[in-house]
Amino acid sequence: MDGSVEFEKIDVDEEQEIANEYQVRSIPTLVVENDDGVVERFIGVTQREEIESALEQAGA
Repeated sequence: MDGSVEFEKIDVDEEQEIANEYQVRSIPTLVVENDDGVVERFIGVTQREEIESALEQAGA
């Protein structure tokens, strides 16, 4: 992904406002977004290929 991807890990207990903003209701939740907003949301265990596809769709 040549450095064009940024990952952030959020402690939903400590950062409840951010968890609400991203509508995190289950853990783990992975939200893929770009400048236009949320591209994809994954809840639970997700296959690498699905994540890579979402990152490509987001323009990474």
